Formats: sequence, structure tokens, C-alpha cells
Amino acid sequence: MQLAPSKNPEKESKQFAVLGLACGAIGLFVWFVGAAGLGLSIRGLILSRRIKSRQYMAMSAAGLILSLVAIVYFVATDYTK
Repeated sequence: MQLAPSKNPEKESKQFAVLGLACGAIGLFVWFVGAAGLGLSIRGLILSRRIKSRQYMAMSAAGLILSLVAIVYFVATDYTK
């Protein structure tokens, strides 16, 4: 699905990086809640991948890693119950 071009891609990249990092961190702390932790982690994963600016690449990578770790924790604990 193609999105409309952004009027300010730099600002949009910063917002996506911050939101991706926040969702990944919160998802990591609430992974044991179930759907809430998984939902936040998936949102963090998607938002972290949508940045267009290289300036926020480190923040986006941190959000991506936190989201992936939370998803792995969720899947690992879900199958061991």
C-alpha cells in the first residue's frame, strides 16, 4: 500500500523513531500481559522500520531490537505454558 508523500519527512522520521522505541520498550515490560504486550511490540516493529532519515537510525534500531525481543519472549513463554 502506497502512502501519500510526507510534507516533512525529517519530522515524520523522528516521530516514527521515538514512537517505535517507546512501543518497543513498553512492549518489553508488558510482554507477560499477553495481547497488550504483543500489540505494542508489533506496533514498535512497524514504526521502527518506517523511518526515512539516517539521523534517527540508532533510535530506530533500538526500537526494532526491543520489539523483536518482546515478540520472542511472548512466543517463547506462550508455547511453554
